[in-house]
This record gives sequence, C-alpha cells and structure tokens, in this order.
Amino acid sequence: MNRIKLILSLVSIIALQSCDNQEQIIWVSGIETTCTTGTGVIPCLSISQGKDLDHAQWTPYYDTIEGFRFEKGYLKKLKVKTISIDNPPADGSSIRYKLIKELEKKKDLRTAIDGHWQLDKIDEQPLASGMTPPKMDIIIHEMRIITTSGCHAYIGDITGLTNHNITIKDIVNTHKICTNNAKDNTYTNALQTVSAFELNNYNLLLYDKDGHQKLSFVRVEEGIAPAQLHDIWIAVTINDRPLDREYPLPSLYIDLTTMTVFVNDGCNEFSAPLTKITDKQLLLGTFNGPQKKCRGYDPQPFLKALKTVTNFSLDGLKLNLINDKGETVLTFQKGD
Repeated sequence: MNRIKLILSLVSIIALQSCDNQEQIIWVSGIETTCTTGTGVIPCLSISQGKDLDHAQWTPYYDTIEGFRFEKGYLKKLKVKTISIDNPPADGSSIRYKLIKELEKKKDLRTAIDGHWQLDKIDEQPLASGMTPPKMDIIIHEMRIITTSGCHAYIGDITGLTNHNITIKDIVNTHKICTNNAKDNTYTNALQTVSAFELNNYNLLLYDKDGHQKLSFVRVEEGIAPAQLHDIWIAVTINDRPLDREYPLPSLYIDLTTMTVFVNDGCNEFSAPLTKITDKQLLLGTFNGPQKKCRGYDPQPFLKALKTVTNFSLDGLKLNLINDKGETVLTFQKGD
C-alpha cells in the first residue's frame, strides 16, 4: 500500500513539473478590460491561446504575465512558460505565465474604432434632408455601443470583434413614442446586419456579410468650441469679394447641440455634419440634400469655398472661415 502511495505521489509531482515547464503561444489584446474579483473590479488583460488571431477567443486573464509590458492599442504574440498556482483563489487563474519571448507586435485596429461617430450615409446614400444624423459611441473596453436616432437612445452589445470583423446584437431602445420610427428602424436594422468594418481616414465604414456597405460614419471630435459659434450667420464675402445683395445671401446655422451645419446657398437648403470642431478648427462632412440651379446667380463659388474650410476665427459679430492655406475664403455676419 505504501508503495502505491509513493508511486501516485511521484506521478503527481511529475505531472505538475511537466505542466510548469510547458511552453505556449498566446496573443494579448491591445484592449485592457475589467475583471470582477472578490475585492471588486480590477483592470485585467484579455488573452487568446494559440497562433490563430483571425479566430481568436478572447478571455479575461486575472493575473499578470511575468516580464511582460502591456501597451494599449497593440496586439502582442508571446511565447510563454506556464507555471502552476497552488490553491488559486476561486475567481483567479490556476496557472500564471512567464514571458519567454515577444514574437510579434501589431496595431490593434479594434482600438481605432473606439470613440464618437456620426452617421452620414445609409446604403451609400446621404441621409434624407432634414434628418438629424444619428450618433454612435463605441466603447471597446465594455464591448458595447450607445447610439441615438430621432428621440430614441439605443444600447447594443459587440458580440464579436477582430481587426476586420464586428457583430452588434441585442440592440434595445428607450421605448419612447417617436414620430420617425421608420427612419430609426432603417438605421438600427442595418446596424444589426453588420459583420465587417473598414477605417478610411475620418470615416468608419460598416459592411454586411455579403460585402455591401450598409453604414458610413464620420468621426466626431468634440473640442472646446466658442458658444457664440452656435448661431445663424449671413455670408457677406467670398474670397474677399462682397456678395451682390440683389440676390438672396447664403447663410449658415451652426448647431453645436447636434453637431450639424444647416446651409442655405440662396435657393437650396441642406446640411452637413460637423466632423471636428475645436476653438480653431471646423471640418464638415458630406453635404446632404438637393442642390438645384438657382435663378439669376450661381451658388457654386459659395459651395466650392465652403468645402475647403478647415479653420475659423471670430471677430466680434464677424465669422471668418479659413482654408488649409490660411486664406479667408468666406466671411459672415451674425444674423438677427
């Protein structure tokens, strides 16, 4: 009997030693997540075992990796040694890792979609005239989205996310009674068909499983814009040339609440999202709405100048819109 116990003890020791000496390949996510422990919520790593990044299965890792330094926004492929933990806590890992070598490091594109976005196209078509562009916040470390459309606010879960693919499910709303539910449904239904994404400068493009572009967003960076910018502005010059007051003067209504600029070129009305607004910068997205010919004058010089705007300055009741060369292309007076 004693001999049997001795043999079993030796087998257990050998098994533990072999586990301790195993080498393994893991990926560490560039997204730091949170783990709930007996002492509260703590930051922790997300790891995936194996070499296949395209089919990574991310799981929270409650411990640290000895010798490893986490870098937000970067995926890292590691060769590690596994070490057994005696009597691990109920909410902890039974093994810990020791870094042998960092094999690969690449940008974690998933972190690049984190932040504030505003819809500018559905099925590659500009939004309907007068429609307030829905906004969407992508919160990567919580793997969820918060989006608004009409009078509704929606929350959805990001159930899958790689460097190129994304799925959004379980979208629920505030259940308010709205007058534009059809438009809301078009947007949210499209959102739930999404399976892939692409980043193109300031644009986030979302595609369905067949590769059709369903939604296009522009990044919104809400800086500290002067409150007086939120107003109606009447154009008075284009490229330093006074406008002919015989014809209707173009105007802008800058709405900082909805991050939208409403434009009247003299006979057309349309809108464009504010994709960036700070104390100096002002960038516009795609113009939405009809642009018919005007009787008696040509609105194109005004529109052409407006599309070159990157910055602005305020001088009392005067607004100057400036291009990337530092030239004032449009000046406006505050409306009544």
